[in-house]
Amino acid sequence: MIRASSFRAAIASAALLGISLLGVSLSGCGGDGGENLLTLDPVKFTVLQTFTADDLTAFMKTTLGSAQGDSRFGTLPDATDGATYYRVTYPSVNFSGNPVTLSGAVAIPTSGSVKGLVIYMHGTSLGQNECPSAGISGPNAYHEGATAIAAFLSGGYAVALPDYIGQGVSNQPHPYVMASKNAASGRDLAAAAYQVATELGVSIAPKLYVTGYSEGGQNAMGLCQLLEAEPIEGLTYTAGAPMSGPYNLSGAQRLMLMGPVPTQPDAIQFAPLMLVGDIAYAANAYYDIAPSTLFKKNIANKIPTFFDGSKTTKAVLEALLLPATLDGYIKDSSGNYHLAAIMVPAAAKGLNEPDPAFPLYKMLQEYDTFDWKPTVPMYLTGLSTDTLVSFGNTQAAVTAMRTKGVDTATMGHHAIVGPELNHLTNLSGSCILARRFFDDGLAAVPTDADPG
Repeated sequence: MIRASSFRAAIASAALLGISLLGVSLSGCGGDGGENLLTLDPVKFTVLQTFTADDLTAFMKTTLGSAQGDSRFGTLPDATDGATYYRVTYPSVNFSGNPVTLSGAVAIPTSGSVKGLVIYMHGTSLGQNECPSAGISGPNAYHEGATAIAAFLSGGYAVALPDYIGQGVSNQPHPYVMASKNAASGRDLAAAAYQVATELGVSIAPKLYVTGYSEGGQNAMGLCQLLEAEPIEGLTYTAGAPMSGPYNLSGAQRLMLMGPVPTQPDAIQFAPLMLVGDIAYAANAYYDIAPSTLFKKNIANKIPTFFDGSKTTKAVLEALLLPATLDGYIKDSSGNYHLAAIMVPAAAKGLNEPDPAFPLYKMLQEYDTFDWKPTVPMYLTGLSTDTLVSFGNTQAAVTAMRTKGVDTATMGHHAIVGPELNHLTNLSGSCILARRFFDDGLAAVPTDADPG
């Protein structure tokens, strides 16, 4: 785990006491026609969007769509307070643990009693600005961030949404599916959020709630581990709700990605290839595992430019079609695809068997997050028929946690059943369930019997 500095812990403690440890300067505040910029050296934040209570209620209902009121998920009540959504830059650490400035977003209710802070870790997105600090409304809106805001901000929680290393203001490679390397971005943004709230004169209860979806589910699991091992002074990690994450990278997720990959909706047909391509990009950046040792030449040659943040997720999915087809990513007689078809033989063998000595398999093992013993209440959800992130990841986590003695009062889990849902459309309902869990605990949400 990355060890947070005592300085960042002191920031959080000072925020709770309403004391600023840092010099505060105000610039651009009204009157000049520019952005409102409040500077807390080194934390900076700008206003992106404001909501009245009615605005937030309407935003919630529109954003959550048909999931709101669905009997599988429940109905969230109307918002009772307005809020403001801020872009934030803050001090954190990079892959190597060295100081770096990262960006993200923080949303804070305007007044009243703020229940605590939800740290939301976002899922896979490839573009440099496909992240929470881009905003949640307008033509460049980050829609996953909008869903998180709809579910949690409307409930009277402040919400912190890190961009991660490699997105927003950070131009370093993103450590994709490396939860222990991404966890610090959420932890340090939480400390910054309390500093921001103090400067605004808003009091947030000292309770931290952690959630996230897909890659963000795995990052959320890593953040839960980090907060249990190294708490932020003055704040209490209260509950965690990782959603649909690839916790068992070297097992359940590897097996799903290697196939057979069934025909999928157009929006996600090449998503398994995209996920493995992003893993390959991070593996090359941080472990010197060359793309050519994994993929045939057409895909291997595209990894450096497809996954460097210069293309949006949609653009990468579209651009993958030609090189993947040239390398042999086509349907077999059963209508399925196989990633092994576009891999060099050693990589296909090393991941299919798997080979414990194969470098990429070893890397996946290093970032497994399923096998541990949480002591803080946790609720795990996933789509039972997910074709991108295997529900086997959740089952593996449940089995491992029970084996380590985690009881049903501490950890509950639920398989969402919906043949009409896929990995993308399952997000809204999952967030509603996580919100209900944060509000009222495991008794308020559906839970299942353990696998097996």
